[in-house]
Amino acid sequence: ITKQLAISFDHVWAVDVSEEMITCAKTALNAGNVTYAVIDGLHLPQADCSVKAIFSTHVLQHLDSVAVGFSYFRELFRVLDAGGTIMIHLPLYQFPRDKFGQLMRPLYAAYRQLDNIRSGAKRRLGVKIMRGTPYPIRDLNVFLYEIGFKNVEFRLFTLRSGDLHPCVFATK
Repeated sequence: ITKQLAISFDHVWAVDVSEEMITCAKTALNAGNVTYAVIDGLHLPQADCSVKAIFSTHVLQHLDSVAVGFSYFRELFRVLDAGGTIMIHLPLYQFPRDKFGQLMRPLYAAYRQLDNIRSGAKRRLGVKIMRGTPYPIRDLNVFLYEIGFKNVEFRLFTLRSGDLHPCVFATK
């Protein structure tokens, strides 16, 4: 992904929480217009309002909760310049508005709480886990507008494999 972005943009920041992934990316692409950085996850190295576009795929679904994901969106908003755009891939869901949907909300909340307990126990035992946190479309939409994003859109892209890739787009 960084290689393709480096072709289209004057400067690209490639960030990851994994030093191993950054090393792999540097080995695969030694381009003069790419800056690589290992980050802690919640803090980006860019200054406020210094980035024109942000692209992320296969990241936010691995966070422990939607609340942590919302923290990432706050940080993205901080570094994004006025008029800048985000394209973030993440799993999305929406419960129906009928009685079935009303029943599903508390059941799903209970499932997430149990999953958090299970994941926490595995981590304490030293087991590496990969979370799969989906984001509720309505809550994400409201949140993005509340922190100042505009023109929020949700889109599905079909990959060659036939898989659907949901993304959120927004501008500052």
